[in-house]
Amino acid sequence: DLAPVSDHSTTPELTPPAALAAAPTRTASGTVDRAAAREGRVILIHKYPWEATQQELEEALGRYGRVQAVRLVEAQDTGRPRCFGFVTFASRVAAEAALVGLAEGEVLIMDRRW
Repeated sequence: DLAPVSDHSTTPELTPPAALAAAPTRTASGTVDRAAAREGRVILIHKYPWEATQQELEEALGRYGRVQAVRLVEAQDTGRPRCFGFVTFASRVAAEAALVGLAEGEVLIMDRRW
């Protein structure tokens, strides 16, 4: 018997910039730029594959505009990814375009476990 084929890709879930007001300002890999967050240039992404790298996320989201920083949060005790992070864009327009693209499923991060 053959099982159906699946690409096992996931679309990261996201939170609009306004929700970042209560977000932590320090992550395992650096700090989140509060001024950029107030300007609407930072988006919170989550539920991406745990093995995704900063470079992969930057490349996937860079199609919407210049990415200035990607901060992936790790567990302090194990150093393992917690599957959420922050992406800072050069402009609010780019951040908003990325939010729309993510919401519409245009960005897929491949889960390499499959």
